[in-house]
Amino acid sequence: MSTPPRPGIVARASVDRVIDGDTLVLHVQWPITVRLQDCWAPEMRGDEAIDGASSRRQLLDLLPVGSSVLVEIQSDHAGNLGDLMSFGRVVGHVWAEGEESNVSEQMVAAGYATAEKVRP
Repeated sequence: MSTPPRPGIVARASVDRVIDGDTLVLHVQWPITVRLQDCWAPEMRGDEAIDGASSRRQLLDLLPVGSSVLVEIQSDHAGNLGDLMSFGRVVGHVWAEGEESNVSEQMVAAGYATAEKVRP
């Protein structure tokens, strides 16, 4: 199990929208799209569409719209802001309020995602 976020780039936020099983829009002071770190869920289109929809529903069950979360963006490896991004999304870990494990770990443990990208 992970520990709660350490000091750094950490913010309280609320869930605005769940896009798929590993991407959501959080509202800090403005909306940011977060790509869950260490969480690779099936895509919502193509051959993975059915599994992608199941994964999205699971993430939505874990983080309903409006729920309070903590988001941690690890920046120790970054030379600039772009290093924190993936396809226009900030990469980070998200904890539902009161949870000891982050959402990435919960999605992987439940079988709706993998901790590393699986190449076909």
